Parts: sequence; C-alpha cells; structure tokens
Amino acid sequence: MQLLNFATVVLACAPFSMCISVAPEDATGSNSAVFKSNGAVKMDGTRLFRASDSKTKSLAQTETEFCPGNQFPLDPLGTFSASGKALWGDVWTNDDLGTLDWTVGEEWTLSVVVTSTDTKPQEFGFSGEGGFLKVVVEAGVTSKEITVHDKIREPDQLKNADGSDAGVDGIHFQFRAAHGEKNGANCGAITFTKICLQKSVCEGNKFPLNPFATYHALEGSNGVTTPAFQLWTADQLRPLTHSSNFRVGDKWTLSLEATSTDDAPKEFGFWTHGGSHFLSVVVPAGATQQEITTTGQIDDTTRTYFQYIPSESTMSDVHDVSFTNICFKQDAVVVSPTGDNEVDIARCESHTCPPQNYKRVNAKNIMCDGPVCGRADDGRCCKSLTKEKSGAKCQGSQALNWRVGESLSECVTWALNNEVTFFVYGQENTEHDQKCWWQNSKATTECSGQDCCRCRKDTDAAESERCEWKTGKWDFYKLA
Repeated sequence: MQLLNFATVVLACAPFSMCISVAPEDATGSNSAVFKSNGAVKMDGTRLFRASDSKTKSLAQTETEFCPGNQFPLDPLGTFSASGKALWGDVWTNDDLGTLDWTVGEEWTLSVVVTSTDTKPQEFGFSGEGGFLKVVVEAGVTSKEITVHDKIREPDQLKNADGSDAGVDGIHFQFRAAHGEKNGANCGAITFTKICLQKSVCEGNKFPLNPFATYHALEGSNGVTTPAFQLWTADQLRPLTHSSNFRVGDKWTLSLEATSTDDAPKEFGFWTHGGSHFLSVVVPAGATQQEITTTGQIDDTTRTYFQYIPSESTMSDVHDVSFTNICFKQDAVVVSPTGDNEVDIARCESHTCPPQNYKRVNAKNIMCDGPVCGRADDGRCCKSLTKEKSGAKCQGSQALNWRVGESLSECVTWALNNEVTFFVYGQENTEHDQKCWWQNSKATTECSGQDCCRCRKDTDAAESERCEWKTGKWDFYKLA
C-alpha cells in the first residue's frame, strides 16, 4: 500500500522559507514513489518542495467550531474561486495541499459550502485513480453544504513527452468538467468556503452533513424552537435518504457524541412522514461528550428528519443538548472486489427459498446476513407454508368471502400480498375444490396444530366471539 506520509526534514533553504522532503515508501519499504509538484526537485526517490513564508504557520490543526482538528492546510474560512477554470484546473494546488498527512486506503471526509451561478452542475475532486472525494456542485446553489466520504487513492503516474516515466503527481483539487461529461467549457462562477478536511469519524460513514460539526438543540423563549425539533431536516438528509444506499428494512447504526446541560434524559431520533420514529438515542442528563450508539432498521425514506422526541410532560422542556462526531452507516456492508466505494449487499430478492417456503413480498428491502444469501437467511427471506390441520376449518374465524377457482399457489400469493397468516384451502375433488378462504385466527405465528384456531384469548368471550374446529372438506394452513 502506498504511503503518503509527509515527513518534515530540515534542509538548507532560502531565508524565510520552509523546505519539506517527502519520502513515501511502497509496500516493500523502498522509496520508489516520486511525487512532482510546482517547483519540485527530484532527489533519489524523494520530492522536495518549497512553501512560502505565509504557510510557515500551519493551519493543519485549525480549531474551528464547524471542524475541530481540521487538516485543511489553508484558511478554512477563506473563499476559493473556481471561476474560469479550464478542465483539470486546480482550485487547490499541490503547493497548497502539500502538508497533508494521509495514507492511501484511509477514508477521509471533505465538507465544503458552495455557491454557484453556473447554469449546469459541475464536478470537482482530488486527482488520483479517476479522482476521489468528488463533489458535484449543482447549478445556481447558494451557500449549500456538501459532504463526501471516500478512500484516498494512489496518485497519478506522470509521463514525459517521449513516454518515459516522469514520476508520480502531487495532490490537486481540480475542476473535473460538467457532471457526467468528459469535457466541456470552462467552469462558471463557483466558490468554496468553510472547508473541513480530515480522516473520517468511522469507516463507511454515510452521514450527509459535516460529521465533525456540533449540532445544538436549544430551548427558545417560547419552548423548543424549530431547530430543536428538526436537528437535521429532511432536505439536509435528502442526499442519503433518497439514494439507493438507504432502503426500508436495511439495518443501520448511528453513533455520536452527546453533551447535555439538561437535568433530565432527552430522546432524539429519526421521524417519518407518518409520525413514527426509529433509531432513537437517549441523552442522559448532564452528559459530557458521551458516546451513544443505536442500531435498528430503516422504517421510512420518503421524508425523514432527525429531531427531539418530547414526552407528554416535557413537550417544550429541552435545554442545550448537542451532538458531534456523527457516524451513520449501514451494517453488514461488504466492499466490492474492485476496491471502490460501491458495495455488494445480498438481499432476499436473490435468495432461493426451500420447498414449501415462499419469498416475502418486501424481499428486495431485506438484507441477508452476508454477501451471499444462504440457508441461514430462510427465516428472514421466506415464509414457510405448513398444513396445521387436515379436514377442518376454524369455525368463527372466517373473514371475507371465499375465493374461487384458485390453485393453492395462487391462494398463497394472495395471502402473501395481504399479510394473511391463516387460511383454508378446499380439498381436491370436493365441493370446496379450488376455494381459498381467509381464517382470521388470533393465534400466534408460533402456534401448532390444535392451538392455531383462536379468536379470543380469554375464555369468558361470548359464544359468537369464540372459535372452534369444525370438520369439513378443508385443509387449514399457516403461512409464517
């Protein structure tokens, strides 16, 4: 694995300048990689570059509220223009970025705030193996935050005019042309500010906002203000919740650091368009940078937001609760053999159910336990059809009219699509042949045989509310 560890060495330099010699090593330990930058000098497999005295005071550890520990080596609150850049034009040059200390294969996070008056979306990113940490700036946006997570790639190999090896390129953040195009006109008026660049909070992070920022839930003069209810709005979460990575039924984990000045525990979680919530966290009273982790399934993706969940007694009683170092990622993600950010996730739609088992209706939204579905996934992917009683129906549990002219397979399909657990099917060559009838028994899905006919749990139920087995030309099935 190629290391880009920029070790600092004191050399004889011109006055008021800083010299840095970088000797990255390959997997064998030899200093074989050569980096090239503006003004670089090639010396025995090392690169040498000079930084002006304005960079002598490093901003690599700039403590900014939005990005503690920021590794961006320039002023993160400066405004950097891409206006008029030609294809592959540098927004930040190798001299700008030369003090970055990162390793190929590490996952880093880049967060920027962009403004554009361009008429088309434009793509930017770091150079190396097709680009990484790439951001797409939509046309006409104003002060829009964009956050991306990606692995550091190998730097590009340079060639001389005669085709001979010219070493390895340095680090550049470049204009990469209109999104989806290979070439095109120069970049329009686009600016970047509020830059946050550092190693990711966690491997595989998909949180669409700056994970290093601090997000506050504050009490307003009239109780909880709107930002407290929606700490992360549906629009802010949209890049994730409307992507193919975020699907109902998937298992995700949310980890964060919480601090609270409240005198009581407070609950926060993702709310759905229908009013339910999932992946909630409870922040203890007086918590100080306490790490909290919760794991659960995604319940909705239509208009999901993260907010304070008030109790009935404390509807407007929340003080300063804050979150930072956010990690939000999907469980059981398997990196593809290509090594890129695409993932291969086995889902139940690819599973083969055993005999007398039928694939669940929402199989495409259910994850298997590993990269390939196997027998261990039968229960999560399939429903098992069992004949619990032959020659009888559960009298008193019947619902709707019976369905006629259906095969057993068609009856099962109807039951699957309608979340029906119990039904009877007419025995062959009888007056009930090819009839399918819903049995709305209240028995549990774990019932067996005689115990599957149950309409009321209490024995004091009125006669009309009770169920009982009645002999007939029916077979009683359970689908669970």
